[in-house]
Amino acid sequence: MYTKFIDKIIRLPEEVKFIINNLESKGFEAFAVGGCIRDILIEKTPTDWDITTNAKPDEVKFLFEELGYKVIETGIKHGTVAILVNKNQYEVTTYRIEKEYLDNRHPSEVFFTNVLKEDLLRRDFTINAMAYNENKGLIDYFQGLTHLEERRIKTVGDAEDRFREDSLRILRAIRFSTTLKYSIDKDVEEGIRHTCKLLLNISKERVRDEFIKVLLSDTPSYGIKKLCDLGAMEFIIPQLSKISVLSSEGISKEAAYKSLEILDQSEASLTLRLSVLIYIILYFSSYDPNLGKYVEYNTNVADLMVKHILQTLKFDNVTISRVALLLGNCHIDFKMDSIVSVKSFISRVGIDNFEEMVSLIFTTLKIGTWNRVSYDEMIELENHYYEIIEGKEPIYIKDLLVNGNDLISLGIPKGKILGDILKYLLTQVMENKYNNTKEILIELAKKYCNFIGFPL
Repeated sequence: MYTKFIDKIIRLPEEVKFIINNLESKGFEAFAVGGCIRDILIEKTPTDWDITTNAKPDEVKFLFEELGYKVIETGIKHGTVAILVNKNQYEVTTYRIEKEYLDNRHPSEVFFTNVLKEDLLRRDFTINAMAYNENKGLIDYFQGLTHLEERRIKTVGDAEDRFREDSLRILRAIRFSTTLKYSIDKDVEEGIRHTCKLLLNISKERVRDEFIKVLLSDTPSYGIKKLCDLGAMEFIIPQLSKISVLSSEGISKEAAYKSLEILDQSEASLTLRLSVLIYIILYFSSYDPNLGKYVEYNTNVADLMVKHILQTLKFDNVTISRVALLLGNCHIDFKMDSIVSVKSFISRVGIDNFEEMVSLIFTTLKIGTWNRVSYDEMIELENHYYEIIEGKEPIYIKDLLVNGNDLISLGIPKGKILGDILKYLLTQVMENKYNNTKEILIELAKKYCNFIGFPL
């Protein structure tokens, strides 16, 4: 597939050729290496270009500073400097050998070498262990090109050794398999099963970032099932790993796995897919074999699970809050003919979140019988929403044509009473948008104060 046309397929950017050519002009070797070569061979645009060389970091730095380019010591201890060319940053790393990994992530020592093959031996997968320059062509010691053609994920050397060195490679294997739609070799899968517990030694932020890439792929269900089947999910989202062993009456692993495929059909939004995933966990966790049915959806339980899962994985507070909001409001308990209830729902969810909210609710209707709102009612809700937005009807307190200062000037004190009055006025405006004038709202405020025994 690729072998006859390598030079036609691989086109290095001018800046990369410039760096390589300058290193070669001084007697050094230099190649574009790793993921950029993999991506260009499968006709994907590389997001960045890495260069490897037998020049030492100080030699690279001296050479390009002499040429007038800015060189940044991004990781000089490990042999890496970054050269700024045409406002783009290119990392150049010296060929290196890595000694024992003490924390399943970082090598205890790094030694520089003059041999390219020794550098490529330390890399994770064969498809990421190829190097290229225009003079020597493609350097492929480990059949990476063959494995690209065969659509296989295979480690450079023994899988367990690679995963014990850097356990994040476990997640990278499954991520590449998911995003590239490649199979994982059996020995690699066995290596994952035997070493996945080492994920506990990896920072939660790193684990989260790899999981996000799986979740936002075209087929997240494949990656999630693979994480469950190979035992890795237990060390990422243990609540989710349990669905891979369900077998009680009325519920099965197959049913739970089938529900994961709904993720593939949903928009690739992080908050939406996290919400769908946690809803699936909540749904299948709620089955009571003694009762033979699913217990009622509980928003408090949903909120606790969202916070526990997402805080453990070090998600930011904005994401956590938005997922909690979506799962806290996805079961509708009002009739669509109550315009105040519809507007209150839109106000509570927020215009910015409404479309994701609707997407989540439609998705919940595919998962099971938990959500009692109907498809037709959701269409009606959407229609109400567009009418309200197009009509610019008030749904927030800030939309009222009076504010707290206007009410305070009437003699209403700050605090709970003021807040209650503003909420009351909003309800009156939601019922009748023509109530939203300053004169009418002040009159309504006075009547409310009289009603609660606080005459003005």
